[in-house]
Amino acid sequence: MKEPRNEGRGRRERLEAIGRMVAATLALSGCGTHYLDHNAPGIAEIREPPKNLSPEAPHAVEVPADPGGHIVVLSYGLFAGVGGRAGPPGDVSYGLGTEVSLAKGITRSSRPDGFPYPLMEWGYGLNLGFTAIRALGKTVGPLYAEAEVRTSAFAFGAGWVWAPLDQTHGPQATLSFGPLFLRGTHEVALGTQIHVGILLKGYSAWAWSR
Repeated sequence: MKEPRNEGRGRRERLEAIGRMVAATLALSGCGTHYLDHNAPGIAEIREPPKNLSPEAPHAVEVPADPGGHIVVLSYGLFAGVGGRAGPPGDVSYGLGTEVSLAKGITRSSRPDGFPYPLMEWGYGLNLGFTAIRALGKTVGPLYAEAEVRTSAFAFGAGWVWAPLDQTHGPQATLSFGPLFLRGTHEVALGTQIHVGILLKGYSAWAWSR
């Protein structure tokens, strides 16, 4: 009779943990881009006449060209993925956790649009994550760190996972497009796992002119 009560208690604890993670994500999901007044506001060649000089308006002002910008983005949120473990026994797998990322890159505009999140022409960064709940191994899953490269809405990260409760570790790679991701992990004690899922993040960004 003790096992059903233990299973029920474990299920309630997992549900409570999910509720706390969702509440924390909603509380931190505010987004904003801060525009810094560094460098020139635009490109203007003062040694040449305006390209679109009109005889009707010889003193018209030529708008400077946008030089593009630099941006630093700190993002934080919740991810959920489902998939399976390769090979026998082919278990169904899922994972729910949190991730924090810091990235730097360049943008087409010196004042990039932040909706739904700032896009970079290219950039690089670091992801730190924690799988709080998963199906395989212990309930509390691995910590991970990934180095990441970005271009437009695409990102690719590769790094290492470490699960102290399961005493296992291994490589991990993640390919994402916007909030969607495909992730492969190989842990020495649990084999290869493939997940597809969604990552919802809030962010704070700092942008300035090139």
